[in-house]
Amino acid sequence: MNDILRLRPLALTDEADLRTFHEQLRADDFEFLQAEGFWADIIATHEREAQ
Repeated sequence: MNDILRLRPLALTDEADLRTFHEQLRADDFEFLQAEGFWADIIATHEREAQ
């Protein structure tokens, strides 16, 4: 298999996918969740941390 993982900044269109992923992590009692709060704030936090 030749799958490639591509990392990129979050986009406005990613919200539904990330929130679904967030709920899957929550169901597994995962401690590091990324989709808490308003989407614009989540994107801003990711951008700030990337700097």
